[in-house]
This record gives sequence, structure tokens and C-alpha cells, in this order.
Amino acid sequence: MHIYGIYVGNKVKISKTNKIIDSNPASYPRTSTPEYDSVVTLIHILNKGRVKFDLNILDKVPNTDGIFELVTENQIPIGKLDIQIKKVYFCLTFLN
Repeated sequence: MHIYGIYVGNKVKISKTNKIIDSNPASYPRTSTPEYDSVVTLIHILNKGRVKFDLNILDKVPNTDGIFELVTENQIPIGKLDIQIKKVYFCLTFLN
């Protein structure tokens, strides 16, 4: 048996029974914003003339978030790295 649904606002209307069921889209994980921030920070500090990258954000592939490809000054690839990005928590202490 196949049941087909159609979104109506934040409700799903099930065509088989014509019954409306309350539902909301799935929420993003709590780690999504820190993950975005980590990736944006990393991209900001990279030397983009020597590191080319292909990063995936919020994917479900374990152990990798993308690749870095190292290039020469003439943009010739010399190496490729699989990378995983993690948020690092640290505290700066200023001494007088």
C-alpha cells in the first residue's frame, strides 16, 4: 500500500484517509551553527592561493568533511588531504 502526503502549511494531508496530521519539518541539530562557524573561520584563515578546498557542511558522511588540495605558486596540484573539521574550544587569558 502506498500513502502519499502533501504539505499544507505545517501540516501534512494524507490522501489515503484524507486525515490531517500535525507535523513540522525536522529541526537542524544543535551543532549546525557551530559547525558553520568553524568552516567559515577555517575558510577565512586559509591561504586560498596555495590551498584549494571542497568542503561539505552538515553532511552525514563520517570521518570526513571534504578535501584540501595543496598547489604550487603556479597552481599545480602537489597533494590532497581528506579533512575533518572540529570546533575547538579555547579561552584566551590576558596577563598584565
